[in-house]
Amino acid sequence: MDILTMFFLYIVFTVLVAIWANNLGRSVGLAILGCIIFSPLIVAVYYLIVGSVNKCPFCKSNIPKDATACSHCGREVTQHKE
Repeated sequence: MDILTMFFLYIVFTVLVAIWANNLGRSVGLAILGCIIFSPLIVAVYYLIVGSVNKCPFCKSNIPKDATACSHCGREVTQHKE
């Protein structure tokens, strides 16, 4: 595989990870920066792990997707159906 093909695939995977980050409600800029610094594969694995949690709308701490109350502030959170 020549260098141009590898560069093109790197850009394509970076764009796909950025779109995925946007769908998860994460920063697209940080996703692209992470792909440039590390690799799209490492950032994709990170989003696989982080995608299983939500943020509390009140205190912004991480809570499980199926939580009914925040373990940090104790407030009740509503479940959003997707």
